[in-house]
Amino acid sequence: RKVYAAGEKVWFKAFLVRALNNRLDTASKNLFVDIVNSNDKVVAQLVLNTLGLRTDGVLSLGDTLSTGYYWLRSYTRQMIHSDTAGIFLQPLYVINLGGHEGPGNTQQEG
Repeated sequence: RKVYAAGEKVWFKAFLVRALNNRLDTASKNLFVDIVNSNDKVVAQLVLNTLGLRTDGVLSLGDTLSTGYYWLRSYTRQMIHSDTAGIFLQPLYVINLGGHEGPGNTQQEG
């Protein structure tokens, strides 16, 4: 899914594979998953243990998030230090129907 209401949960399952051979990557211990707003501010975060191949999880969207675009992002420590092209990004659009919009996301029209 790509559209969520503020306050919903984002369920996911991740597969950490090597780009060269598409085999499971068992060298990385942790997989970091977060949701960021358009200012690259983390609004939800989770760390998964990849050694046990437990790469499914859930992140809760705050009910005060502003309507706008956010990104689900996942990466390993190695990706941050040497291979930022391997960082996974999935756009999400959050709609706040309750009128409780907070400072989570500032969108510019234009």
